[in-house]
Amino acid sequence: MAIFRVFVPAILFGRNIYLAAAIICVFSIATTLLIVVGPNKKAIAAIFGCIGGVLFVGMLMLFMDSALNLTGLLDQETGSLLNLPTPRPINLRAIVFAGVIIGLAGAIMDVAMSISSSLWEVKQVGAASDFRRLPNKQ
Repeated sequence: MAIFRVFVPAILFGRNIYLAAAIICVFSIATTLLIVVGPNKKAIAAIFGCIGGVLFVGMLMLFMDSALNLTGLLDQETGSLLNLPTPRPINLRAIVFAGVIIGLAGAIMDVAMSISSSLWEVKQVGAASDFRRLPNKQ
């Protein structure tokens, strides 16, 4: 819902696509994890892990964008975005960036929640326990 209510209008009104994608990712990560898990330490740790993952992927994407000189033009439909009556021309490279970042947010949330849950369970077993007491599933 945030994509259609915030992100697409931001693109059409000529806002910064990179910033809009980051805001959408942070908002969707925080709301999804807080609704699914609830407001607790595990969710907060997963949220910060996700935000760190999104920032890392964003920096990697910007580096690869400059290294590969992507244009964002894929076919006739993407070229038609350049003809929309917007205050500023739509940056197709930024659209590719935003698609990758928003698309990866779900996978990053899954991994961050798995790591957070695993660490929470290890803590529940006991910090004073030695390594041999942990269950060994081979």
